[in-house]
Amino acid sequence: VGIDPDAVLLKVSNKLNQVFGYPLDAERPVLSAGGTGPGGAITWLILDALPGHDELDVERYRDFAEDVIKTAIERVPGVAQSSVYGGYDRELQVIVDPQALAARQLTVNDMTTALTRENANISAGAFDEGKRRYIVRTVGQFHDPTDVEKVVIRGGDGTRVTIDEIARTKLGYVRAGAAVRQKGRPAIAINAQRETGANVLDVMDGIRQTIDKLNSGPLARENLFLKQVYDETDYIESAIGLVRSNILVGGGLAVAVLFVFLRSFS
Repeated sequence: VGIDPDAVLLKVSNKLNQVFGYPLDAERPVLSAGGTGPGGAITWLILDALPGHDELDVERYRDFAEDVIKTAIERVPGVAQSSVYGGYDRELQVIVDPQALAARQLTVNDMTTALTRENANISAGAFDEGKRRYIVRTVGQFHDPTDVEKVVIRGGDGTRVTIDEIARTKLGYVRAGAAVRQKGRPAIAINAQRETGANVLDVMDGIRQTIDKLNSGPLARENLFLKQVYDETDYIESAIGLVRSNILVGGGLAVAVLFVFLRSFS
């Protein structure tokens, strides 16, 4: 009580940004202004193929849902975050040959360190030239298996060892931790969580408008459409309707009783 959640969120974010060197098997923490987990969603959407077209390819359209649908929903004012469930995340896999690794007296940590060092996209500072100031970034992120295969693990002692000598690389999919099915078929589900203090009715109006734009634009070109399977405002509007009907009924009864009471004295 009496604490600005946005100010606290900013302070925590600034502190987390000062942390470097997370463990290799740990992901960077993500802060959100809304409730966490799928239970705090105000709406659930299902991505499906238009009638008369082939079934939805969940492997192909997982990235599409992340890049197009999720991004559009998170732009709606009042939406804290959106999450995509179902399908498979793509990943660049490096399958190590233990014998080749041992023959070159290398370890998995040596390979991991080299890949982490080369797969970077960081700020390199800025420099001034005349009246202009230029921001410099060092971009070295991997885009395909060929980029990984060219990484040099060791070369200082005259022995040049690259990833393709001790491992093979390929584009694959992350093992799914959960599955989404609709009517017995694999599906992709998207939800939306509102920011703390945001008006749920206004947020849902914005989400519905975004759904209409997506269905008539990028989704229609892919022969897909979004359908809403859960809407938190249904319960709110139902409660509002019940209150209105109770007011009308109560007001009518009060008028009737008052009318009968006055007639009895006339």
